[in-house]
Amino acid sequence: MHGGRYECNRILICIGEERRLFDGLATGGRGPLNTVSGQLDNRVTCEGTRMLYNKLLSGEIALSCDDGTTIAVTYSTNRPQDGFGFGQSVDADGAVIRTWVGYDLQKTLRNQPDACIADWLQTANQ
Repeated sequence: MHGGRYECNRILICIGEERRLFDGLATGGRGPLNTVSGQLDNRVTCEGTRMLYNKLLSGEIALSCDDGTTIAVTYSTNRPQDGFGFGQSVDADGAVIRTWVGYDLQKTLRNQPDACIADWLQTANQ
């Protein structure tokens, strides 16, 4: 995260009612295309890209995981000053996918009522 605000963002993606969680980082500087890498909650590795649009006000994340899972989400940023973004969509199977992007999600989401985030915060604080 040093050297420029847009070099590294945390990405959390919660998938479906089972609350499968992807926890990863987008890295790559201030350009429109970033590399994303991380893991699902079952330790399956996922990699992909994040395309930034509109001077960082929205973006698209595409991931492929080692177990064959693919994830594609869009999000928007209503607080560009702290890099926080949120998105919600539905995958091909009808599962709701929620996405959070930001510099310090642990701080930003500490009062988030979403159960998936509450689980992550509890683990992150241990």
